[in-house]
Amino acid sequence: MFTGIIETTARIDSKENIGHNVRIAIELDKKWKLKLGDSVAVAGVCLTVAEIKKNTKNNLYFFDMIPETLEKTTFGKNIYPIVNIERPMVYGARVHGHIVSGHVNCVGTVTKISDDKRGYRIEIAYPKKFKKYVIEKGSIVINGTSLTIAEVKNSASVASLAVALVPHTLKVTTLSNLEKGDIVNLEFDLSDKK
Repeated sequence: MFTGIIETTARIDSKENIGHNVRIAIELDKKWKLKLGDSVAVAGVCLTVAEIKKNTKNNLYFFDMIPETLEKTTFGKNIYPIVNIERPMVYGARVHGHIVSGHVNCVGTVTKISDDKRGYRIEIAYPKKFKKYVIEKGSIVINGTSLTIAEVKNSASVASLAVALVPHTLKVTTLSNLEKGDIVNLEFDLSDKK
């Protein structure tokens, strides 16, 4: 389980197709001290450390993704060069975001980005079958980041939501890199079901 509070961003060092699976490598500072089998939220997707290559300054961590993961996340469509990273939450610690599983429900598409008197906002269209999990002021996870839904817009043809981002979130996550048309990983807060 995770909280959706991003600890760092990291560059994807490599991507390799292995049969029907994909293996990515991410370089992280040695202070992370991950072990084989550890879970890590990578762009909001719960992945397992499959291999570690230790270097003098940083370590290279490898993660395997199976067809199910590739089908439901952005990793099967487009692997962005920089991703949000979070380690699992620790029992007994404060939860600053909300309880996040790292099990992505679907991908959404960025339809609009605005920065005006209402602040920095991102609008995202998503499959209508998930609209029962989207409520104004409810929680959502976008590429691993826990956010509050600022606005819900549903029409006969499109379901969409908007989130407002504070400067700190824009600074410490990859969300400031998004552009109109980009796809994002979405995990809905199932406790928000209407």
